[in-house]
Amino acid sequence: MANDLQAFSMALAESLAGSVQRVMRFPDAFFTVIVPADVLSAEVRAKAPSRGSSWAISDLMAEIQTLANPVPAQGLSLVRNVEDMESYTRQRVARARQAVDIALRLVAQEMLSASYWVEVRKAQNPARSFGRVAEDALAGLRTVLPWQADQRPQIPAGEIVYSYMLNNPAANYIGAEEGGVIHP
Repeated sequence: MANDLQAFSMALAESLAGSVQRVMRFPDAFFTVIVPADVLSAEVRAKAPSRGSSWAISDLMAEIQTLANPVPAQGLSLVRNVEDMESYTRQRVARARQAVDIALRLVAQEMLSASYWVEVRKAQNPARSFGRVAEDALAGLRTVLPWQADQRPQIPAGEIVYSYMLNNPAANYIGAEEGGVIHP
C-alpha cells in the first residue's frame, strides 16, 4: 500500500504538469489566437476576476514536485539487532494526502483560467455553446466569483475557487443531460 501511494503521488505530479502548462500558455495569443482586449472592453477586463496566478501556480507545482520525491525504505534493527523493513507508510500517506490537496489548489487556478476564457469566448461569439454541463458549472462558480464586480474580496480568487470545488464536487454537474444533480 505504501508503494502504491508513493506511485500515486508521483503520477499525480506528472499529470499536473499538463494543467500547469495549459494555464501558463493561455496569456499567449499564439495558443488562443486572440487576446481578451480583442473582444472585452477595458472596463469589463478591469471588473473581471483573476485568470489564475502564475506565481501561485509555480509555487504549488514546486510543492507537488517535492511531494513526488520518493521516501526511501530503510532496514532498521529494532529488536535484538534483527532488521525490520520500514517503508515509512505514515509519511507516504501524509505526502499523498498533501499532494491531493495541492492538486486541488492547482486545479482551482486552472478553473480560474478556464472560466475567464469561457467568458472571453462568449463575448467573441455570443451564440457559442459550451454544453449544459460546462455552462451549469460556470453558473455555479459565478455565484461565488462573479464575472463582473467593482470590488473583490481580500481572499485570493484561487482560494475562493478551491473552497467552491470542495463544496461543489464535479459529480454535481457530470451526467446532467441524463438527469444528474444540478447545482441550484
